Amino acid sequence: MTTPMPSTGLRPGPAWIITSGLHRDRFLGAQKSGAAVAVVDIEDSVARTDKQTARTASEAFFALPGPPCTLGIRMNSLTTIDGIKDLVALTTYTTRPDLVVVPKAESPATSNSSPPRSTPTATPPPSGP
Repeated sequence: MTTPMPSTGLRPGPAWIITSGLHRDRFLGAQKSGAAVAVVDIEDSVARTDKQTARTASEAFFALPGPPCTLGIRMNSLTTIDGIKDLVALTTYTTRPDLVVVPKAESPATSNSSPPRSTPTATPPPSGP
C-alpha cells in the first residue's frame, strides 16, 4: 500500500524549461523565458567527469536576483555517490531551490531525503493509531 505525498502548495504552470548546469550563460535566459518553472539539470545533461563543475556552477542559477518563476534543480539519483554529493552541495548554496527533481525515485521515502528549504514548510499531521 502506498501513502500519498502531502501537498507542497506549489502549483507550477504548464511550461517548464530545463538547462544544463554546465551552461551558466543560459541561466538568466531560462529564468526569463516565460516558463512557470526553470530547472537547472546536473544529472542527464552532465557527463560524470563534469558533475562537480556543474554542482558548483549551479549555485549561480539560484543566486540571480528576482527570479520571475519557480526555480528547481534536477539532481542525480539518491542511490548514487553523485546524488549524495549533489545533496551535500545543495546544503552549501546561499539560496536553495524551490523544488528538487529526484530522478529514478523508487519510493516516496526517496523524496523525503531532499534537503530542507531555506523557509519552513508545514509538518504533516501525525498518523492515526
